[in-house]
Amino acid sequence: MLNMPKVSKMKRLMNLLLPGLLFLFSCDGVQEFSAAELDAYAGSEASGWVQRKSYNGINYVIKYRPVSLIALHEEESDSARAKRQEALKKMYRFNIDIQVEGSGQSPLRHGISGLEEYNARLDYFLNQASKDIWLIDGNDTLRPAAYWFENNHNLTSHETIVLNFDNTQIKNKEIQLAFNDRLFRNGIIKASFQKNDLDKKIALTYDK
Repeated sequence: MLNMPKVSKMKRLMNLLLPGLLFLFSCDGVQEFSAAELDAYAGSEASGWVQRKSYNGINYVIKYRPVSLIALHEEESDSARAKRQEALKKMYRFNIDIQVEGSGQSPLRHGISGLEEYNARLDYFLNQASKDIWLIDGNDTLRPAAYWFENNHNLTSHETIVLNFDNTQIKNKEIQLAFNDRLFRNGIIKASFQKNDLDKKIALTYDK
């Protein structure tokens, strides 16, 4: 009978724990998605990037847009996408989609009395709404670093506000995007987001 060498309890314990420890330290927290998977994930509640609000027949969808998704839709080559992500890495981008519930018309056109009212609504979104939007970070209030309105020209039933905020100024774990919708008079619409959701590391895999 062969005499087997004695193995200390500590060594046996390390042999059991080592695979798990190696996995833990090799994992850098990056989530991989194909382009289609990232699109689907970005629109899901599981991402932590989407908040839906409804008041008096007006639906608001407030969506965080990660830089990987922005670059995916704006650029065609890997190098251009990488440059775009680098340019936007200090920004948090949000979209606010506004839609009249049950209507197939743009909110710019729904229920208007004529061209004058349409132009007043368009002017509000183009030139005034930026003053009615801010980001709440604890006791701090951040104004948009960039704002623009995507006029869908009645091709869709919703209109979209696009916002960039400087993320280097954010100090708290939770932030709130606030929109005082003076056009439809629904008061201040607030959507809360967790900073660790917004800071998720995303990698695109184009071979899926």
